Amino acid sequence: MLESTSSLPDDELRKKHVDSGCRLHVSATKTRKIPCSFTSCTSKQESAFSIACPKCHDTFCLQHRHPSTHACRGLVEEAASIKAKSQTARDFVAAKIGTSLPTGSVTTNKPKTKYNPTIELMKMRMTSKGDEGLPVAARVYFRVTLPKECNLPQQAYFFDNTWTIGRLVDKLADMAKCKNVNNLMDQVPMHLHIYDQETGKMIENSTVLSKLTNGSRIVLERESSASEIIM
Repeated sequence: MLESTSSLPDDELRKKHVDSGCRLHVSATKTRKIPCSFTSCTSKQESAFSIACPKCHDTFCLQHRHPSTHACRGLVEEAASIKAKSQTARDFVAAKIGTSLPTGSVTTNKPKTKYNPTIELMKMRMTSKGDEGLPVAARVYFRVTLPKECNLPQQAYFFDNTWTIGRLVDKLADMAKCKNVNNLMDQVPMHLHIYDQETGKMIENSTVLSKLTNGSRIVLERESSASEIIM
């Protein structure tokens, strides 16, 4: 910086100022233009306006800055991660149900074709077994699977629709000559229960048969063996 002096003429002062290399303004900073990472995009943005995607971390122009606009691989990885976590959760729940049945459920495989109670009911009326003295209007029909230990085939039966599930358990156990220890509280794992074959859910003993779907499928099995049933 030149020392101020009033003894020099203006022209000389200006010359000394220029010769000293002093600049009258700051030159503009040169900016680097960055190409958009989206394959089909040819635009380039100044570094101040380019945007890094928070999912894949690549740099994009304003038009392709959102993950949905540049086929973001981060979205694919995120979806795969969510799917994997969901599958892990389903496997965990299935394993818990299959081993301990905390909610009184039977594990079932999906039928190849959807079971239609209305169609099956028509078939059952021609082949089912039961008390022939029971009025037709009072009958409720089921296709019954008996305990595996009985080694008996699935069979259609009809019963009084005013019975409860508890009474039906006793009747089926008697018909199949299957030991019934439901009255012994120290034998809970050996207790017999009725399960809905379509849902695998245990049906409460207090449920009246008329509340069930006529023509549906039910399973009689011990609590400790329910998870081993293969439908």
